Amino acid sequence: MRVLKRTSVCLKCILVLTLLLSVPTYTNAQLKKVAKIEKVKSFTNGSVALNKTIIDEVEVYSVTLPNNSKYHQPIVFFLGSKDEMIKNLKDLSEALETGTKGEVFDFTVCGKKYQLSFSRSLGQKCFKIWEPINVSSDYGRFFKATMDDILEYIENKK
Repeated sequence: MRVLKRTSVCLKCILVLTLLLSVPTYTNAQLKKVAKIEKVKSFTNGSVALNKTIIDEVEVYSVTLPNNSKYHQPIVFFLGSKDEMIKNLKDLSEALETGTKGEVFDFTVCGKKYQLSFSRSLGQKCFKIWEPINVSSDYGRFFKATMDDILEYIENKK
């Protein structure tokens, strides 16, 4: 009986010491701001948003596209820094101008690899864009008219 009581007291002491040693790691947790995301402007009646993310004083632009599957999160399509974004949008717009049905493109920017396929929806040319590590039914449509509107907005802003 005495041995059992001592063992119980020792186990309680070990438990208390463990808790005391682990509490400081939880109480010293600090928040660190790593990025700032701001919406620049909406296009296509508000369904596409141009966003600017600032990470360590580096600006990276992206667009948020509605997901084909309405039950999932929107598709975030990175475009790069401001100069890269302008170049990429011009290249994408030109590719849609001359593209034909069935063409598929790989697009890599900011360390992310996207797959784009030429498509038409309601007579308008667009890319179906799949995010990396995504299921085949989840894609966003990026229309040529929207790309041209973003380019026009950026040019007029200068």
